[in-house]
Amino acid sequence: MKQVFRRMPLLCLTGASGTGKSTVCAGLSYRTQDVVVMASDILWRPEFGTSETSLRDYRNMWLRISKNISQAGRPVMLYGSFSPGQFEECVEFRYFSKIHYLSLLCDYETLERRLRGRPSWRNSGSDEFIKTHQDWNRWFRDSQHEQDVTLMDTTDVPVEGNCGPGQRVAC
Repeated sequence: MKQVFRRMPLLCLTGASGTGKSTVCAGLSYRTQDVVVMASDILWRPEFGTSETSLRDYRNMWLRISKNISQAGRPVMLYGSFSPGQFEECVEFRYFSKIHYLSLLCDYETLERRLRGRPSWRNSGSDEFIKTHQDWNRWFRDSQHEQDVTLMDTTDVPVEGNCGPGQRVAC
């Protein structure tokens, strides 16, 4: 029997920490079975951050996983911290029809409040961490015209809490 290879799109949700990626994806997982939603950090290991080659290996691994899942006929939505162009430079990119990027962002005061409000074990409340993610947030906002990425401002959207069944949090 001849197997047909499906070149599906890859959906990437990105943005700075605190913009609502996890909350949006948790809500999406409850609302649709049409997309397989996965957090990119579940396979992260510190050695991936040692060089550009190891980061590319990490991205290729995610593309390979997503390619194989999409052969079941459902596209993958991968969420995490990445920017347009990083996946496209990987050899595994050839198996996708396109990558669609959606970046969440919010105003700087809201981002700071969200990051400082996280549990201490998340280590997201330091001035340095907050500045890094405010800069990342600014990069997405300022480079919209240069990148093929759709922006969504979550400043006025509550992102605290869980978006599971019975929850009243907007996702």
